[in-house]
Amino acid sequence: MSSVNRESFLRAIEANPYDLSARKVFADWLEECGDSDSDADLAVEQRAWTVEKQRAIEYLTSLANDEL
Repeated sequence: MSSVNRESFLRAIEANPYDLSARKVFADWLEECGDSDSDADLAVEQRAWTVEKQRAIEYLTSLANDEL
C-alpha cells in the first residue's frame, strides 16, 4: 500500500472532517489497496461515520425545513 496516498487521504479528511465524499473515497481505497485487517476495520469505521453523519445532516435539514 502506498503511504503517500494514505497520508493524502488522511490530510484531506483532517482538513475537512465533515467532507463525506472524502471519507467514502478513502474507505473504497482502503478496501481495494489495504494490506491488513486494521485497514479493513478502518474502512468499516469510515463508512459507519459517513452514514451516521449523513443521517444527522438529513435530520437537521428536515428540522430546519419544518421551521420555515
